[in-house]
Amino acid sequence: MANQVSDRVFPVAVTQEELEAGSHIYARRWYGLYTHHGIYVGEGTVIHFTRTGVDTTCLDCFRQEGEQLHSLRSYADGRSPLRFTFTRRGTCTILPNTKSPQEVLNMACELHRSDGFGEYDLFNNNCEHFATFCGTGVRESAQTAWICACARKIKRVKAWALKLLRELSSSDPKIRDDSGIESKNLIVEQASAAQQNP
Repeated sequence: MANQVSDRVFPVAVTQEELEAGSHIYARRWYGLYTHHGIYVGEGTVIHFTRTGVDTTCLDCFRQEGEQLHSLRSYADGRSPLRFTFTRRGTCTILPNTKSPQEVLNMACELHRSDGFGEYDLFNNNCEHFATFCGTGVRESAQTAWICACARKIKRVKAWALKLLRELSSSDPKIRDDSGIESKNLIVEQASAAQQNP
């Protein structure tokens, strides 16, 4: 039944009765800004990855944020690139689920026993990386991949602007401010200092 839910275009809430052991589930957090992921073990228990390591928790504890209980949602594996593009990040992946629910469950249990998923890192090793890895064998987080891609673009634009300012200051030394100091060189120095101390 969980597979029927994950095939829908937009993620919908699921109940505990609809889940099977080995399901990759998530709950929205902080007004829907991000999602928290885990593997449903069965009998109201979830294995998830947090700053304290791979841990188990009750289903209601997994869904809870402060006083609010968020709805559970089933993560969708194997989305087409087009459907993936138009779906909210952190709810699906284009990676195919290559493991049976039992294999997913076994992987999550083994990582819990050994606490062997490494150190938690918000962008490079988080709960979505953990749950996706259990199902696909690949560490992936669609919600943080987008943020990291934006950060790389900003860094490239910053480097390009700095290079352009350097070229301008070296090719046209005639532009000076009232104090006689080349204003472009001052801009380049300030941009260099800003790049070294982000």
